Amino acid sequence: MGLRVGVLTKFDEVMADALAFPVIRGERPGKVVPRVNQYLEGMVESMYSAGLVTGELWTHTPIYTNKGGPRVFIAVGVGESLKGVGARSLGSTAVSAARQVEAINSLAIYLPDSVVSTDIVKEVLVSASQANYEYRLGGKKRVLKEIAVLLDNPLDNAEKIVKEAEAIAEALRLGKDIANAPPDVFNPDTALAKLTEVFNGLNVSIQELGEKELMSLGLNAIIAVGRGSVRRPRLIIIEYMGAGPDAPTYLLVGKGVCFDSGGVNTKVGGFIDKMKFDKAGAATVIAAVYAAAKLGLKVNVVALAPLVENMYDGAAIKPGDVIKTYKGFTIEVANTDAEGRLILADAIAYGISKYDPVEVIDVATLTGGALRALGHVAAPVMGNDGSFVNEIIEIGESVGERMWPLPLWREYREYLKSDVADIKNIGPSGYASTIIGGTFLSHFVEEGVRWVHIDIAGVAFTLNGVKYPPYFSKGATGYGIRTLIEYLIRRSA
Repeated sequence: MGLRVGVLTKFDEVMADALAFPVIRGERPGKVVPRVNQYLEGMVESMYSAGLVTGELWTHTPIYTNKGGPRVFIAVGVGESLKGVGARSLGSTAVSAARQVEAINSLAIYLPDSVVSTDIVKEVLVSASQANYEYRLGGKKRVLKEIAVLLDNPLDNAEKIVKEAEAIAEALRLGKDIANAPPDVFNPDTALAKLTEVFNGLNVSIQELGEKELMSLGLNAIIAVGRGSVRRPRLIIIEYMGAGPDAPTYLLVGKGVCFDSGGVNTKVGGFIDKMKFDKAGAATVIAAVYAAAKLGLKVNVVALAPLVENMYDGAAIKPGDVIKTYKGFTIEVANTDAEGRLILADAIAYGISKYDPVEVIDVATLTGGALRALGHVAAPVMGNDGSFVNEIIEIGESVGERMWPLPLWREYREYLKSDVADIKNIGPSGYASTIIGGTFLSHFVEEGVRWVHIDIAGVAFTLNGVKYPPYFSKGATGYGIRTLIEYLIRRSA
């Protein structure tokens, strides 16, 4: 798929099959997009006056024409302005509408001088690309071949904006592809080969620790979760050192349960068919490092992705087992379906010990409580530094990934006390489960290391019967990828 930025000369010279334009709520289209309204002989103003075009977010109205140039114009509501969510509405709604028409293969999105800015152009391109994503292993994909943003006048840094948008879009596609991949496509056995191919040509180092290496290092929690599967556990390490040896290192850790049966505490209910998405955390951190390398950011970042299948056979962990972790803590396994925190515990502790990072962010589909607490709208976020937590929330808000803080008060540690080990892997049934997940992980973060935990269990994939913005494609949403990319951009030296 091609992304580009160009200049609009005449509408009848536009080569795209369709052209979208913004409608701002409360602003007459004749004022915002006078060239479009004039070309369509006042039709946009008439439809606005009749309430057929409103400017409400995520709405669109097609206007068909035989005047030459684009066959259809698409009026897209962007709310009160084109900043932030308005730009995301324009890009993604336009693409979503265009994809519904079989004859449309290319789309131009018009931004007049009165509303254009560098940030808006970039956001329109990224959100448009997101809405043009589809994961399909069979059949024909219905996606657009070209998306262009057209301006009244040239933009000095247009080439740079397109390059950034393409890198972010590629990272989002990569993350979604990994999360969407069936368990027999992306799993502990296949991951290294697939990632080596994806990162080929980029300035990154990829390493895989197999079962023997995990055992020799004492990463017993990762081994324990994965030992019930014929596909043995792995730890994937991706290093991008774009800032040089004297710069600080940032650590990203993602939960990579490639399929989660629940183990001996087998899952019940209707979500087991969604458990390929339990690797969405790993997909998120891998995609973020890909973007950093693609953009050539001056930042040192390491992604750790512990990859396992949580299955049950005679070797699987059982309730009551006690695991000695890399950090030396012992964990009583009270429930085998609370497995993600076990592999994250080892990965976080190992990553801190090996790379001495200044900041750590872990991302995981950790608890069903995240969905029960905040639904599909936002992800709970916790950490050991309030200013760091608030910064991540602010970054998420700026890219359309909402988060909400939860406390990690020391009283919650009482919930994890064990009679036979240092801690248990769950607290009392039904009590603050999302907070308890974060509290558990906090045991494995060293003093002086700033840490944030993002629980994406409620937002990592789409749910039936729930309406999502068009940039969240069916299946994996890629939630968290844009937040981590923007975080790394800000940390870039």
